[in-house]
Amino acid sequence: MSWKVRLGVGILALLGALMVFGFVKSLIFSLVPLVILLLLGYGAFRLYVASRGKAETTPQLPQATPPAVQARPAKDAATRLREIREEAARQQRQQQ
Repeated sequence: MSWKVRLGVGILALLGALMVFGFVKSLIFSLVPLVILLLLGYGAFRLYVASRGKAETTPQLPQATPPAVQARPAKDAATRLREIREEAARQQRQQQ
């Protein structure tokens, strides 16, 4: 390559690098303030929620106990396995 071609390629590469640098700089300068504003807004929201929780003076309803539910007796694994086998044997006899 001649020196003119190398110079042209070098200039184009330099311009491309400057364009990329400018784009990244503008992206950072536009996103950083947005992030700062979002963080400030989130902090203000957290302060608002925290202050609202402390100042709450409304009476709380008493905790109602849940109604008693009849619990069926728990079966151990061996009993359940025996019942499954008996049911399978019963179905097999009906198919024959």
